Formats: sequence, structure tokens, C-alpha cells
Amino acid sequence: MVELNEAGTDYVTRGNFHEEEFSQSWLRLQVVLEDARHKLTRKQLLAEWPADWDKPDPATLWKWLQRGVSQGLVCQTGTGRKHAAYRYWLPEMEAKWQADPLYLPDLPGLPDLSEREVLREATGVLDRRGRRAKEAADGAGT
Repeated sequence: MVELNEAGTDYVTRGNFHEEEFSQSWLRLQVVLEDARHKLTRKQLLAEWPADWDKPDPATLWKWLQRGVSQGLVCQTGTGRKHAAYRYWLPEMEAKWQADPLYLPDLPGLPDLSEREVLREATGVLDRRGRRAKEAADGAGT
């Protein structure tokens, strides 16, 4: 970013637009991450975004998260693939979560399922393809 000096004869640099955008947005993103009870995907972060704040575009949120990761402000795990989405959290949150007696650590080798999918599978209401468990069992025998 540049600004014309008072005399109108020269420009003065005022920093980088992306740095300014990130510094203004970081506090909001930080609040959302501080309120998290577990590591969150970008989609989950947007779903948790307070209604009274302007929600960032998914691509903008991705840029903010990548900048936060590169500056050591945000931790990231996952490969970015369908069953191993990137998940984000603040470095200090992991110790806080581990102090909770109900904390469940990430289990390696398991597919990256949403909480809803985990509940569906645990209760046997729906299988991975969204079919009723009983229908799937009946179809296997035919």
C-alpha cells in the first residue's frame, strides 16, 4: 500500500495490503479458534463464525489460516484430502483440551468423519453410504 505525501510529489509505502488485511482479521479468527472444543476444518470454522460478524469468503479464510500457520499462530493437521481434511487450532488449546476428562485424542488411521457421521455410524442408524443399516444387511443377502 502506498500513500501520496502531503506535498503531492512522492509516494510513501504504508505496508503490504495482505498483511494489513490479516492483522485486522486475525483477532476475529483467533476468537473463533479460542471458542473451539476441538480441531476445526475450514467448513466448521465458517459454521462457528459469529452471526454478528461478516463471514469471510472460504478462499479468504484459507489465506488467513495459511498465514497464521506460517507465522506459528495456528497449528494445522491433515493432508487436505477428502477423508483427511485440514484441521486448525491454536497451539495453546491442545493442552487445555487434554486437561478435560472427556477429551478424546485424534485416532490415527481413521477416516475424517464429521460428528454427525460418527453419531450415525455409532447408533447404526445409517451406514457410510447413507442407507439404513437394516436395508444394507438385507441387500447383502440377496
